Amino acid sequence: MHNIILTGVVRARAEKKYILDWARKTHPALFTALPTGANDRRMFSFVISRFLLWKLMGFYCIVQYNDEKKPFIVGRIEKISLSHSGEAAAAWIGSHPGGIDIQKTDNRILKAGSHFLSQDQLQGIKTLPDDPARRYFLLKAWTIKEAVLKAAPHPVNYSEGIVLSRPELFHNQALKILCTHQNSIFCHTVMHFCNGEYHLALTA
Repeated sequence: MHNIILTGVVRARAEKKYILDWARKTHPALFTALPTGANDRRMFSFVISRFLLWKLMGFYCIVQYNDEKKPFIVGRIEKISLSHSGEAAAAWIGSHPGGIDIQKTDNRILKAGSHFLSQDQLQGIKTLPDDPARRYFLLKAWTIKEAVLKAAPHPVNYSEGIVLSRPELFHNQALKILCTHQNSIFCHTVMHFCNGEYHLALTA
């Protein structure tokens, strides 16, 4: 069976009011599904990911999460992956598991490397010449790891279980990323894109 894939990305600054009005009028349940205490920015990010899924599927989808915290569409067999950051959202739909992640460029990533990179990976990042270069490659590593984590069939150690080497972060073609789980090794092909404002990674 072929892996039928449908992906979409939306940056919705100009359409923010339209999307929120759409959600409040037609699908108020979206707001009740929000985590308790979500602020306006997080609320909008959450809503536009569901809006994008609706546009891709052609109908309103009820999204729930399984025991492994992976999203699925109630009553459908398609596999999905969702991501949102800032005023952008990304969605992936396929017949087999996949993962997508989008992240807005932000200097806060410079202080977060120790939370998701192994010691070897951190040492490689530290050799980069300046903060813009480190920020770029940290965001690239983050989105790649998030996409692989979402696609992985088993829980994965975030820092040590997804293997990146510094040379892999210097080119833009499809990357082969190794993911380890217990005594098994899985290989994921990952595509990464960056327009300066957002980073996007996709694996299927």
